[in-house]
Amino acid sequence: YSYSFMATDEDITDTLTFSAPILPTWLAFDAGTGVLSGIPTHIEVGTHNVTLSVTDGIASQDQIFTIEVLDLTAPQLSSSLPDNAQIAVPLDLVEIILEFTETVQLNLIANTQVQLVEAVSGISIVELTSEQLIFDDSFVIIPITVNLLPETEYQLLITSDTISDLNNNAFSGLSSQQLSFTTDTNLIIAESDAAEVDED
Repeated sequence: YSYSFMATDEDITDTLTFSAPILPTWLAFDAGTGVLSGIPTHIEVGTHNVTLSVTDGIASQDQIFTIEVLDLTAPQLSSSLPDNAQIAVPLDLVEIILEFTETVQLNLIANTQVQLVEAVSGISIVELTSEQLIFDDSFVIIPITVNLLPETEYQLLITSDTISDLNNNAFSGLSSQQLSFTTDTNLIIAESDAAEVDED
C-alpha cells in the first residue's frame, strides 16, 4: 500500500510540517516526503483508522480516512513431516503433519478427499473423512490408520478446496509427487554369536 499526502499554503514562505497522529503498526509515514506506505500481513485483515496532519505552525489540517485490508491469498504449504521426497521414513509412522503459512480450517462446503496411495500401484491405502483431520492453528494432522509396507513410496493426495484459511481462501490441494515419502526397510540383522576360543 502506498499513498502520498500533499498540501499547499497560500503563504509560500510558510514551512509545512507533516505528521501521522493515528497510524496502524503495519504502516510507516515519511514526514519528509508525505508518503504513507506498508505491506499488511494476514493478521492485519480488517479496517484501520488513519489520521494524517499538516501544519504551517499556526493552522493545521487533518485528513482522516480508513483502510480496509482484505485477505485474497490462499494458504500455502510451508513444511511437512515427513518432508517431501524423504526416505527411510519409519514404518511405525502414525501421522503426517502439514504446516501452512497461516491459520487454516476445514472448508465445510468442499468435497473432502484425503488419501495416502502407493506411488507405483496407485492403490489407496488410507482414505480419510473430514472428521478424521485434526486442525491446530496453522497445522493439519493427518492420522495414518494402517501399517505401512517397507521400502515403499507413498503419496499424499488432498483435493482442492478441502483446506482454507479463516477468510475461506482455499488451498489448492496436493496432487501426485507434491508430497511423497519412502519407508524404511524392516530388515533386522541378528547379532552373531561370539566365537568361543579355548585357550591352551
